Amino acid sequence: VVLRRGHDLMAGMQRIAEDTAPADERLVALARLHIEHFRRYPAWGRIATRVLTPGLRLTDEVPTNFGQGYRETIDLIAALIATGQGEGVLRAGNPRALARMFSALVASFHVMDPDVSDYPVDFPAEEFLEFVAQTFAARRVPGRS
Repeated sequence: VVLRRGHDLMAGMQRIAEDTAPADERLVALARLHIEHFRRYPAWGRIATRVLTPGLRLTDEVPTNFGQGYRETIDLIAALIATGQGEGVLRAGNPRALARMFSALVASFHVMDPDVSDYPVDFPAEEFLEFVAQTFAARRVPGRS
């Protein structure tokens, strides 16, 4: 079940990555997809969150190839971020590092999400998605073209 839910999520991510919308919109769509998927399968979401949260130890519940799915996810997000940088809509920086930061932000939201977490915090999904959009948006620096 753990692997099937992960494969389902990756398939949805690939559909979003292949879409023709601007990359900044697709990045927010990836965050929304994660939220919806984790809410649809909260038990799976709690396991996945444990694996993706920095500093937490893996448990025997997690298949060893779960890490491969994480790496593929980061690769997909990094490619999308690089595309968005080329379009001028996503912030500059190492796309792989930014992809890991994106993943960590989404995992942090899951830890707070009342539909998934054992320790919820009142922070609406729409507000989080706006935070993601603003965090990864290209910044215009005064005096630069």
